[in-house]
Amino acid sequence: SALEDAKGEKSALESKLLRNQIELQEQMAVANNASESELELLRAEVAAAESTISLQNLRITALRKQVDEGVASLAALKSEAGETGTVAIEMPKALSVLRMAQSMDEEPILGRYHALLIANEKYVNMAPLSTPIRDARDIERLLITRYGFEVKVLTDATDDMIMRTLHDYSSTLTAEDNLLIYYAGRGSTPDGPPDRAYWLGVDADPDLRNTWLLSEHISDKIKQIDAQRILVVTDSCFSRRRVQPRSAALGRGVDPNIFKQMAKLKSRVVLTSGANVPVSDENGDRTHSLFAKYFMEILRQNENVLSGEMLSYELGSRVREKVENPDRVTPSYTSLQDAGHRGGDFFFVPIQQPLMVVQTSTGRDSV
Repeated sequence: SALEDAKGEKSALESKLLRNQIELQEQMAVANNASESELELLRAEVAAAESTISLQNLRITALRKQVDEGVASLAALKSEAGETGTVAIEMPKALSVLRMAQSMDEEPILGRYHALLIANEKYVNMAPLSTPIRDARDIERLLITRYGFEVKVLTDATDDMIMRTLHDYSSTLTAEDNLLIYYAGRGSTPDGPPDRAYWLGVDADPDLRNTWLLSEHISDKIKQIDAQRILVVTDSCFSRRRVQPRSAALGRGVDPNIFKQMAKLKSRVVLTSGANVPVSDENGDRTHSLFAKYFMEILRQNENVLSGEMLSYELGSRVREKVENPDRVTPSYTSLQDAGHRGGDFFFVPIQQPLMVVQTSTGRDSV
């Protein structure tokens, strides 16, 4: 009971912290109209809430230890008494989504899921790439079968093809939709100033920058799309000028109350590999880029509501273990500047599989 109470108190604290973080972000966005004292007060409230949550985590850890010790002691006593005892185990993770929905007064309606996968390999004026199309096709299959996405794939696309397709989404998607944009192909971040980044269509000329697709143009088109949540995943570069230094998402887990609040907020976020071209896994699977390999691996293993922030955290951890120079290719996760981000996040929710019921020898049903 004490453990459940502590979890409830922590959830309330996290909800308060999220509200403070969003308010601080909004105040900083209009800093000219907010006094420094107001900003400092908000920063202090955020810091105090974070400190209290840390203490609450320690309390929860101690309570969990007491519960585990109690279960172990009970099992030992039953064993000594010659009784056949059972010890409770954690429910399968696949059921945690259902528990999350049941714990809410109003279950968030996440809406329809769409994905645009762009895979460029056969460059006219540059050396070809080997993994993007295979990456896109396998990701397409995963998103459809595991997460229920409606997917469109562009292979060997020009800049015009990419922009026309994004324009189509701006005409058809509504606030009831989610959009994942995945790009695998060549990019470029030439030395500035100005500090800019580009995606390269298959007809791009390496010597003519006006044939490259500027990231600002992508951001401007995304701003015109009415979807509630948009996540840009790029196995290539994306301009550092166009992203905020921090994500507004809170924590690496998805608490039901936090999830309920963040589901109401618009999100425009970017997950990028940090390299100019997809990097293959030289020590293992060379059929996929290192980034795509772990992107798919995490989505396959996921059995719960997975936030974009948590995806980024797991992806970064796995990629860093496999590269000699992680600073060059460590994934980053940030909000897209000037594109309508309001502090939310993108959520991957796996399709729930039906429970299998078998008949036991005693005639009783077993799950």
